[in-house]
Amino acid sequence: MQKQKEDIELQLTNAEKLVGGLADEALRWKDTVAVLEVDLVNLVGNILLGAGYISYVGPFTSGYRNSLLKKWMKFASSKRLPFAQDFAVDRVLGDPVVIREWSIHGLPADALSIENGIICSQAKRWPLLIDPQSQGNKWLKNMEKENNLQAVKLSNPRFLPVVENGIRLGQPVLIENIGEQLDPALEPVLQKNVVKGQLRLGDTWVPYSNEFKLLITTKLPNPHYLPEICIKVALINFTVTPGGLEDQLLVDVVKYEQPELEQQKD
Repeated sequence: MQKQKEDIELQLTNAEKLVGGLADEALRWKDTVAVLEVDLVNLVGNILLGAGYISYVGPFTSGYRNSLLKKWMKFASSKRLPFAQDFAVDRVLGDPVVIREWSIHGLPADALSIENGIICSQAKRWPLLIDPQSQGNKWLKNMEKENNLQAVKLSNPRFLPVVENGIRLGQPVLIENIGEQLDPALEPVLQKNVVKGQLRLGDTWVPYSNEFKLLITTKLPNPHYLPEICIKVALINFTVTPGGLEDQLLVDVVKYEQPELEQQKD
């Protein structure tokens, strides 16, 4: 009887927690429905702004990005395109769970770095990161470690076989520390010239795996890439500016001074 009493008390406690949790969820669902109804009206403008952001602003610093976004929003208003007045790329195109995972793998938690992560993952072209502080390089290596990432430099005489194996086996390949030129042999890979499931690399046709990813980084702080390179890659500026450094330090200070806020965010 005593054992039964303890079991029933435990069940009652669990039931109370469950009912309380579901009540909170009901409120959250109501809020989510209200947000989604507004988003449905603003869908066209939000996606247009998001597509422009992904396609064009990658090479610029935060100030220029915001300036461009304001001009686009002004244009959308003049054409009576509905969009969210508080438009933010991470809200429209980002997933909070995925962004949190990026942070765990070493992506700085400031707004610019999160935007860069979204551009890197959403762009249709392979990303080329301007990354003098190696923050992006470190993040990519941590993110793709489980997928057997192959890192190689253009100066390595065996870099083409490494890329070929990546295409064949569906492994991500990271080309590090490039200069202002890319090897012409990479042309079909950058343009994704896949014909009947195969891609021509040099003189051979290689079976193309859809799991393959090409990632490129440079340590040059202010590289000048010719237009024919810029149109084939998604150029992303990972350079840490003083403002970005302040944001990163702020995140670290909050983690140290008020860990309960960080816990709540997680």
